[in-house]
Amino acid sequence: MIRIKTLLKLLFYICIFSSASQVISGLEITESRIFANIIKILPILISYLFVFLFKIPIKKQLLFPCLIIIIVCLSRYILPEISLPFTPLNISYKPNPNFIDTQILNQVIFALYIPIAYLIRPSINEKLIAYYSWIVISITITLSFFISPDIFSAKHNFDYGITSGIAGNPNSFSILCNLIILDIISWNKKPKYFIITIIILLFLGILSGSLLGIISTVLTVMYIFYFIFIKSAFLRIFNRNILYSFLILIPIIVFFIYQLNPILSLTKLSNSVKKISALLEFSGSSSIDLRKDYYQYTFSLISSNPFCLLTGYCRNKYLTGDGYIPTLLASFGIPISFIYLWSYYKILSVFRLINSKNYFSKDKITGIPTIITPYMFSIFLLSTTLITNRLLDYWPFAILTIFITSKSDSDKITQLK
Repeated sequence: MIRIKTLLKLLFYICIFSSASQVISGLEITESRIFANIIKILPILISYLFVFLFKIPIKKQLLFPCLIIIIVCLSRYILPEISLPFTPLNISYKPNPNFIDTQILNQVIFALYIPIAYLIRPSINEKLIAYYSWIVISITITLSFFISPDIFSAKHNFDYGITSGIAGNPNSFSILCNLIILDIISWNKKPKYFIITIIILLFLGILSGSLLGIISTVLTVMYIFYFIFIKSAFLRIFNRNILYSFLILIPIIVFFIYQLNPILSLTKLSNSVKKISALLEFSGSSSIDLRKDYYQYTFSLISSNPFCLLTGYCRNKYLTGDGYIPTLLASFGIPISFIYLWSYYKILSVFRLINSKNYFSKDKITGIPTIITPYMFSIFLLSTTLITNRLLDYWPFAILTIFITSKSDSDKITQLK
């Protein structure tokens, strides 16, 4: 059984790095996506074959929410064709109502893989090794592109100065870096290079150059400082000297980034600053304007037929854009959207071993309610991304989120000192 689970873990990592294959393949976008999908799907099929042959039981609690996700996503393909597209005035965003972005199938693949992923949920040691590997590979890919851009596919890894690391999307890359930070600070015992790991992950989150990456990193830092200065119990987890070192290192790193103009230019942090300024002024950013048009189109679509808030299918089979909330409302309607999001949260809860009865129970180490622990802040961070992005459609964001937020077996800590 142990050898089978080791093999399942190997197949899992192959499946995860299918997105990175788009970066290193050097193929055109269409060809590289076909190549990546083959690498993505084959490990799942092989994993189920081993589960069937060796009669490995799967978690029954996961079957229903996974089935809901699969049915909701695939239902888009059986909807009737829409003959009259909706064309509101003064809005540049006018999608094809019958177009279904094939990235929705990533959610189907996610749901199919969840029962297998539960069988191989990681211990803290395995997480630590995976996080270190994530850092090394991300830095290697990014720096290699800076040194020799011809090695990798620029269309996938570097778009106008925005790096996506190994996650296939700069926003999802930044969010995952911050989720890793929140997971590590929740551990009872911290790794040897704890502070260095957090600082590198914060830097990688900013390095993506995306506006969401900047905002999520700032929120994560604010959350950490909230624990440091407000919750005295947090000081019992951290060594005080380490805390002071962390406080001193942050301004030094900020000054270093500001002074090192080549890095500032390469990562387009200056563009991110402009985006933040535009966000505060509600103007001046193409990224913000695109999302504004998308929201305006969705609200115009719904206002022309308010009843579709209940039924979905608002003159679009699957409305896609930079914001998942409009996608849910216009494509699925409120009732199905609620069940759909509940399915994701149910999966998170099963992996985290949390139920509604212990949301307000206090953590044994920090003495704070479960509802404001790093895990729940991770849920908040994920929820905010649905407003401006559709990260659930990008592989391997959803499956890695489950991996990161899953409950680890603290009794197996052997390498953390």
